[in-house]
Amino acid sequence: MDERTTLTPIYDAVNTQLYDDPHRLCLELLKGNDLPEKQSVYGLESRDDFLELADKLSVPRKGIEVYIDKTIMKNIEPITNLIMKSALTEDLKSAYIKVIKTHAQLLAQ
Repeated sequence: MDERTTLTPIYDAVNTQLYDDPHRLCLELLKGNDLPEKQSVYGLESRDDFLELADKLSVPRKGIEVYIDKTIMKNIEPITNLIMKSALTEDLKSAYIKVIKTHAQLLAQ
């Protein structure tokens, strides 16, 4: 095993959206009047929300866009394939994939 390789904490492996309110993150990115119009409509974070957060934190937008496109979006299919091979029930597999695809759709915009 490479010295830089570590196991992910278990909380990263659990999709709580299947069991709780599917329209919110545990930690909100933006609060109150800072909520963009898209979030108030969809209740989920979109590409614009993350770009706005980058602006507020003085993080270059390009880095966020590259991360979304090359790290997240290119892995949607492998993630859904992994879900399909999992021990989840068929109903939970469908629900999980729906959550992933909904978020991916918002990140693609």
